[in-house]
Amino acid sequence: MDNSRHVFAPFIVLISLILLLPIAALLYEGSNYLLSAFTSTLFIYGTLVTLLGASIAAALTLILGLPTAYAISRGLIPKPLDSVIGGLLTSPLTIPHTIVGLSLLILVSPISPIP
Repeated sequence: MDNSRHVFAPFIVLISLILLLPIAALLYEGSNYLLSAFTSTLFIYGTLVTLLGASIAAALTLILGLPTAYAISRGLIPKPLDSVIGGLLTSPLTIPHTIVGLSLLILVSPISPIP
């Protein structure tokens, strides 16, 4: 019988507790505030802005990304331009999302260099 699977059981239990205990405490202690938080206008506005941004990103991906992926996969792009487009498409993978998020936050904050 292979007991190597049981080595990770304590870690799975610990991670489950780390994830589930805050949710249980929030539901137990803050159930009154939870409903009012979800029905606040700020939450609804934030959700609508997020859905709008996700819809725009999905539409741009379909409009721009699908033809580009098709052209790259079929070899329809000339060789020198192929490596440039490949580099541009993979460059977001090298920038951490935290840096982009902080940059956008500074951009729209009162200390922004752009008025």
